[in-house]
Amino acid sequence: MKPNFKKYKTTKTEWSFDKVSSIKPYNRNRDVLPRVPKVTKILEESYTPTQSEFKVGLAVKNFGKYKVGDMFLLDGNTRTEVYKRRPDLIPPFPMDITIYECDDEGETKRLYGSIDNQVSAEKSNEKITGLHREREFEPVSKIFRQGKYKIALEFAGYYAHNENGVLLQKVDFELLLDYFWDELQFIDSQNLDTFKRMSGAVLVTLLLITKKYGINNPMVHQLIKMYRNGYTTVNNDVEMDGVHYVFNVLYEELSLIWTSLSYANAKPLVSAILYGFDCFINYDTIKKKKNGNLLAPSKEKLMDRYQFFLK
Repeated sequence: MKPNFKKYKTTKTEWSFDKVSSIKPYNRNRDVLPRVPKVTKILEESYTPTQSEFKVGLAVKNFGKYKVGDMFLLDGNTRTEVYKRRPDLIPPFPMDITIYECDDEGETKRLYGSIDNQVSAEKSNEKITGLHREREFEPVSKIFRQGKYKIALEFAGYYAHNENGVLLQKVDFELLLDYFWDELQFIDSQNLDTFKRMSGAVLVTLLLITKKYGINNPMVHQLIKMYRNGYTTVNNDVEMDGVHYVFNVLYEELSLIWTSLSYANAKPLVSAILYGFDCFINYDTIKKKKNGNLLAPSKEKLMDRYQFFLK
């Protein structure tokens, strides 16, 4: 299979740095602030010709959020931020500009990806913050602000199947993001930084619960309110509610792997948390034996039970 060859019309020119800095970043561009200290040190050490080279997109047709004539910076955004803060590091001559004429959203995304891979080896979390910017999403929770939830989202996809029975975990990340987009925004709005026993596995489970029962479900809101600080409504000699089970029993039992979401432990850990949360949502309690042990299903049975949770 051959690639779809496309020849971009380009223009070489020179601009002042003031003109470069007036061009807004491409709407998918990652968050540059975490990279500013590192790039500053590089620019302080020595000058190379690539430091004055910038690539700019020019919309020649309307596409996405861009209108004809709009320009956007495809690379050099971190350097631009550094130069704004440290004018003494700006090269004392015009910047070398390559302008790419763009007429299609999909092609422009691929162009940006190829340029950014060449110049900066963008990390997966940085790609995610770029997707946030493109969608005008400004997260409040640290894990979302930093784009460090890729593994959690992929594990949530393990429990979701399309109409052909294909795991959503195996689809393109952006399709998975679309699938959980409303739930992700809702969960972020709860400010996960305020949760006492938050973890990747808990995030996976919250994504599943909110997708299954809806972000406007009163019991979903009650679950989050209760779990944030480990409040419980039922815990006696006979039974306990699902929040108490997760916040206290599971946390104590699995504390060594609670914050370690890996392919080895994710399924049994998520399945157990999902069992507790699912019980709470459905007004079920977890019964106790006379000796105090719980009548909860085994991890193996729970993994089988919830495998098609979102089918």
